[in-house]
Amino acid sequence: MKITFLALCLFLLTYKATSSVIVDTDNYPVRNNCGAYYIVPLSNELSGGLALTTVGNEAEPKAVVFDPDNSPGLPVRFESPYKTAFVTSSFFLNIRFVSSSPDLGIWDVSQEFPISWTVRVSDTKSLLGPFRVERA
Repeated sequence: MKITFLALCLFLLTYKATSSVIVDTDNYPVRNNCGAYYIVPLSNELSGGLALTTVGNEAEPKAVVFDPDNSPGLPVRFESPYKTAFVTSSFFLNIRFVSSSPDLGIWDVSQEFPISWTVRVSDTKSLLGPFRVERA
């Protein structure tokens, strides 16, 4: 009985992990805590990618924005505390820019005047992360 229950649990965990694996534009699974990915527009009519800019009186760029002139943009890495090889839609993630510069940190969501909700780079890494990839 215990072996059957254990086998069922392992099957369900494996099914859950493989059924919701996020894939990139080449249909390869998105790797957890490794690799570099570009976040690009879904529409073929748009081009561009992610960039950093200053908001307000910041001394250095910290706000993550979409820049139509910055193709393909800055690469990112998806990081989850789960010890699995691939990212699934159920994971809460930290996202960070892949760069040799330590200043390009982990993304965070903040509510600051004057532009309300923004995605910014910070030094803070939360355990689960504030983001999740969802199928559209």
